[in-house]
Amino acid sequence: SCGACLALHGATRRSKLSDLWNHKSVEDNDLTHAKQVNYQGVLNLIQACQASPNCKRIVRITGKGEDPTGFFSVLINLLGSMAKAWNYQGEQALRAAAGASTSTASASTASTTGANNSNKKIDYTI
Repeated sequence: SCGACLALHGATRRSKLSDLWNHKSVEDNDLTHAKQVNYQGVLNLIQACQASPNCKRIVRITGKGEDPTGFFSVLINLLGSMAKAWNYQGEQALRAAAGASTSTASASTASTTGANNSNKKIDYTI
């Protein structure tokens, strides 16, 4: 019985010119879009962990310490279907599921009782 889930995924979709007028349908329907991978994928992991009697930890490997307004972050968001922005949303969802305050953005590990399942302890590492 495994007690941890390693989340070693990331979006690889590149932005397209047509995203300028089609972005809402693309982000909701394209399974390779950063919203589906970096955000919805993390929500799916949280639900699976909460439903499992054995999973107690999600380890999500992501970039750390990037300036969201820095040149490379902006470039990745422009060219990579807002990958950095959706990654941040996924991290926020993981912190919320663990009951951690969003002010712990620079923390590398937190452990609290899960907000959605008060009897389930979920640890996370970002």
